[in-house]
Order: sequence, then C-alpha cells, then structure tokens
Amino acid sequence: MKGKVLLSILILGISSGIFAQLKRARRQVRECNYPEAIELYYKSWKKDQFNDEIIREIGRLNLRINNYLVAERWYNKLYVSGYATRYDFYTYLKVLNYNDRKRKIYKLFSSGTIEEKKIIEQYFFDEEQLKEAKKDVDLQRVPLNTGVSAIFPAYYSDNRIVFMSDQKTSVIVDRTDAIT
Repeated sequence: MKGKVLLSILILGISSGIFAQLKRARRQVRECNYPEAIELYYKSWKKDQFNDEIIREIGRLNLRINNYLVAERWYNKLYVSGYATRYDFYTYLKVLNYNDRKRKIYKLFSSGTIEEKKIIEQYFFDEEQLKEAKKDVDLQRVPLNTGVSAIFPAYYSDNRIVFMSDQKTSVIVDRTDAIT
C-alpha cells in the first residue's frame, strides 16, 4: 500500500511539473516570446517524448521564427510518429518545399497513403512534376503481401515481379512469361 501511494505521488509530481511547464510555455506564446516558449516546450518534450501536441507546437513555433530547418526536423518527428493530421502533413510538405527538399517530397509521394498522394498532387506538383514523380516511382507495392503468405509478390516494375519468402532466396519472373 505504501509503495502504491509513493508511486502515485511520483507520477503526480512528474505530470504536474510537465503541466506547469506547458502552462508557462503557452503564456510565453501569448506574449510572443517564441524562443523561450520553444525552450519550455523542449524541456517538456524531454520528459514526455510521445506527446504529439508538444512536437506540433515546437514545429509550429520554429516556423513562426523562420527557423525552417529545425521546423522540418520536428514535423518529420510528428509525421514518423503517425500522429500527424492532414494539416500537419500539408505544413510538413510546405517546410520541405521551402527547404528545397524535392527528392523528399517525391519519396513521400511514392511511399505515402492515397490521402497523402492527393495532397501532394493537389498542392505541390504541376503537370510536369507529377509526370516526373510518377516516372520516378517505378516500383510499387503489391497488396497481396500478407502476414500468412509463404511466397508473395513483394513488388513489381514494368515487366518483372519479384517473389519473396521467408527463405534466403528470391525469384524474379518476367510478366511476359507469366501464366496468361
């Protein structure tokens, strides 16, 4: 019983420290003291690295002070964590575009979800860039890859399908020789 009480007090103390720091950071934002707010948010993030709101605020505040390289790093953390909203993804793309990271945008286009691809097509590619991006993506994942498959097509290109399995070898089959 005594251990549970001590553990509760410890958790309450840590969380109240983070909440107090976040409250001070929000006050600094209201006063437009962005560097101080970033510092307070960063200290909070070190205590709770899985808090997407803290990561989002650090990225947003770095954008406000025109620190685009640092903002890119924080929006990347948010995107990789899986907590990025549609607007966060759009902002991340704007930062990448500003930092002239076209290859990264192409990579996101090739590996992104359908929703992400639509955002990139709509806001960041003109006709020529879209053709180049689609040409760049010559390998695409096949949706037949399941966890219970022994052998499955891993990816395909123009005239090849590569089959993979848990074994050390792979098989390459030309589509022209495939069963018709």
